[in-house]
Amino acid sequence: MPLFRRSADTETTFVLAGFTTQDAYERRAPDWEPPDTFDSLDAATAAARSWIEATSPQAQVEVMQLGRRAGKVLRVVTADGHDDAASLPI
Repeated sequence: MPLFRRSADTETTFVLAGFTTQDAYERRAPDWEPPDTFDSLDAATAAARSWIEATSPQAQVEVMQLGRRAGKVLRVVTADGHDDAASLPI
């Protein structure tokens, strides 16, 4: 599991986990967990899209929102767009 860092001055932080294949996604074994954190969903999504473009059209990235006490997957980004219906606890 990645080491999640949260900004001291914000209550919500977004982090990423990238998977190069569907198999890695199903096994919950990310290939990419950047140390960066993001203050907005849009910024995190843009970073996810950049990684997908540089990696593989089959790649997908989970954008996770970390709050004070809990976290959840808010968005799954793929080469075709993103799915906001995802809401998986982490």
